[in-house]
Amino acid sequence: MLYCEHCMMLCDPDCVKCPDCGNRGLRLPKPNDPTHVLSIEALWSGGIEEILAQAEIPCLKQRARGTVAAIIIGELSETYRYFVPFAALEKSKELLCDFIDRDGADDMTEFDGEDECSGAGEHHD
Repeated sequence: MLYCEHCMMLCDPDCVKCPDCGNRGLRLPKPNDPTHVLSIEALWSGGIEEILAQAEIPCLKQRARGTVAAIIIGELSETYRYFVPFAALEKSKELLCDFIDRDGADDMTEFDGEDECSGAGEHHD
């Protein structure tokens, strides 16, 4: 996998540019690189944060639409993007898939990467 420092996404090794932002400065990921693990609606974000905290996996949370959009359409309709250190990516996916499959959040979830839960979509070209 290759890593895009600009959008913190992984892409296939044969990519010449990031499929998300178009950045051509792709490189191999480092263990502490914040890496996109999933995007999920605000309703489920508390559960995601709790699971990662219990596993002592640090995470970064970003609004997918931005503050102005959240104000206009409402906080609960916001989507959040979660990032974890690359070294914790696989463990994070495992934990979050268990939560999503158990609690039925798969219709509101978009995972990044190859090993995804049921109902999740890929972000690769």
